[in-house]
Amino acid sequence: MSSSMATSPCVLCNNFPPPTSWIDILMLKFTPRALVDAVKAGCPMCKLVLDGLVHFKPKFGPIADLEELRLENYNHTFEISGYSKNEVLKMRFAFFTTPADNTLDDLQPLPLSLEPLYSRLVSQPTISGDTASESAFEWASRTLRNCINSHKKCKLDRNTKLPTRVLDVGASQQSSLENAIEVKLVQSSGFSAQYACLSHCWGTSKQITTTSKNMDAHMKGIAWESLPKTFHDAIVFTRRLRLRYLWIDSLCIIQDDKNDWAKESAQMAAIYQNSYITLVATKSGNGSGGCFSSATPMDQDHPLTPPFVESIAGEEKSITRSRIFVREQLVHFNDINTTEHPLISRGWVYQERLLAPRVLHFCAKELVWECQEGVDCECNNYDSAPMKELEKFKVAEMLEDWALPKRRHQTRRPVTLLWHQMVQRYSRLALTKRSDKLPAIAGLAREIGRCKPGKYLAGLWEDSLYDDLLWEADDKCAERLGSYRAPSWSWASVNGSVRFSLPGEGTISDGFLVLGAICTPIREGDDYGELREAHLDIKAQLTPAKIVYGPKLALHDDTTTVGHQGEHTFLDFDGVSLRSLETDYCLMRKGTDTSPTGK
Repeated sequence: MSSSMATSPCVLCNNFPPPTSWIDILMLKFTPRALVDAVKAGCPMCKLVLDGLVHFKPKFGPIADLEELRLENYNHTFEISGYSKNEVLKMRFAFFTTPADNTLDDLQPLPLSLEPLYSRLVSQPTISGDTASESAFEWASRTLRNCINSHKKCKLDRNTKLPTRVLDVGASQQSSLENAIEVKLVQSSGFSAQYACLSHCWGTSKQITTTSKNMDAHMKGIAWESLPKTFHDAIVFTRRLRLRYLWIDSLCIIQDDKNDWAKESAQMAAIYQNSYITLVATKSGNGSGGCFSSATPMDQDHPLTPPFVESIAGEEKSITRSRIFVREQLVHFNDINTTEHPLISRGWVYQERLLAPRVLHFCAKELVWECQEGVDCECNNYDSAPMKELEKFKVAEMLEDWALPKRRHQTRRPVTLLWHQMVQRYSRLALTKRSDKLPAIAGLAREIGRCKPGKYLAGLWEDSLYDDLLWEADDKCAERLGSYRAPSWSWASVNGSVRFSLPGEGTISDGFLVLGAICTPIREGDDYGELREAHLDIKAQLTPAKIVYGPKLALHDDTTTVGHQGEHTFLDFDGVSLRSLETDYCLMRKGTDTSPTGK
């Protein structure tokens, strides 16, 4: 690099002009060759960016193999992404500075020429990348204390009634194998204490469970070596929190006893709501994945050494600033489809997250916190805007504001819309057992039922049935089950995501009358669980129409629709009106898993 800074602005970064407002956005696209050329021309800011990318060469390979680099700088982001041919994302890196209140050891002299770049960097704390580290535990403890002391919506620091059975992990903070052998299953007998819950993915591999045959043995003690890594880590962390009791579904419910399973699953809402904290093995798709993650050099925050350049007067000038770091961009789970957080895509976990007052996620490189008043993470860069819309923040408020008999004579429309939002999100999630479609959301349904005057009808509600029936499958060919799970008028009868459309005003429309609605559960008294049968009798206006098919049909509003795979389904209203029909099941495909063609 040249010994003196170029007198003209860099042709690539334009010397990073300072932000003009808080909504200032900077976006650049360039080739790796252009970045190297800018460094050769003497740009210290491009040199710092290049050094950051080169550091990760052992993991991602040379940047010369990339087709394009993109720099995005807005709000809380200074990010550079690398793309190969065909717009395939290969790498994402975040550049940031440390908070101003760090110790002097975190400060360094910064050349004045780098001040424009520095002004665009976001201040973030460094993280270890190791969720088993002391620094990670200190962050979790600090966040927990703040929640207990400051959050009115979250539960206070008090004892609650224990679930029917819990694991006694001992009062010791030690995490050695010798102490871990003391884990045993205990009957709570109505005793009250603080306890943690574990939310985890069972996966396809066989794992230890409590059955009618081994329950007595488990109450005497469970061998440490028989437990999977995820349980090991959860026990260790529970002890570090100085909690004695831990609830894990596979060990605290008798898995081969249908009556016990029905009884305990009906208490699921209370189990998570009364927990002191719920630990979530977010990064793991099975029991062997564990909660904790360990950091490799490529997972750790890398400090960058600013290049010093001479001023035009030949004197080296600098200003003291916090250090500049680069890390592989952390993927948060705002997007439920991210592969780095397999547990988030599981159906049972959804209600566990919403019902628990406090949730601690063990992710691949950091801890993430959720409670009823906010979301936080170790890197302090969680985009909380989408999370503000999440149902977790609304459930507590809804139960507080709308639980009967409050507002008995007011429309329950806000409750109905929240239920629709939850069903839409839940329907996108995966279940290992298809028969769990209703049980896996039963805890939430019970809580919503506290705000609903009518009966629960297979995922719908008697008082808002007119609105609740207006659901449709997102998938063009939603799969119909071979065995009975729910009536065809319920969204629970469909495998795949659903959405609610054309919402009404929360009142029964003229001409719409419920004559009878009956749902018969498999287990008596479990109205929110699996169903044996259901039927619905309604009185409403009917309009005669024919189902017609065509690869390309002109609608009466002079528009043309081309359907899925060249075919589409329409409703013909006596030749007067032709409307596109969004089917709940594939009408064009033969087979027992689809509805009849209608021809």
